[in-house]
Amino acid sequence: KLQKLDGRSLCKKFMTGSDCDAGTCKHVHVEYAQRPACEMFSVCGMCPRGRECYYPHTTGLLFSADLAVLVTLHVVERAANRLEELLGKGAVTGASRGSQ
Repeated sequence: KLQKLDGRSLCKKFMTGSDCDAGTCKHVHVEYAQRPACEMFSVCGMCPRGRECYYPHTTGLLFSADLAVLVTLHVVERAANRLEELLGKGAVTGASRGSQ
């Protein structure tokens, strides 16, 4: 599904580098950096098109969420450290050793 900019669809031919008659085209021609962010990447953190996507893949945490991870007792610290590596410093706000 093509995204819209100012209520008009973006031109797929222009985005893929194909020839398009800009004079008669009813779609918007926008350079890559000026296009809206990829909706799939923004929501899921991944996009099936990868580098071939028509839209920019913005980086950084776009949303926050609470998450609980249950691991076995002997890997609590290792799991907390790995989650901080993946999610960034400060992402893990607590790790506890519950009853066995």
